[in-house]
Amino acid sequence: MNVGILKSFKSQYKNLLVKYYLEKIDLEEISILPDLRQALYLIRSAWLNITKYTIEKCFFSFYMKYIN
Repeated sequence: MNVGILKSFKSQYKNLLVKYYLEKIDLEEISILPDLRQALYLIRSAWLNITKYTIEKCFFSFYMKYIN
């Protein structure tokens, strides 16, 4: 059931992380690794970017496979 949700989350997180790295490189900052606060922000943003459609599709797929 969670495969689609996790796949979407990982994709969103990777995209946000790449944008973060590119921003740090453009600013020529020494440390490009995100600190804990920034990492939590990226995780939260990635989770909020998961669409309602993705979640509905995963639950519908689970329902059709195991309950119906």
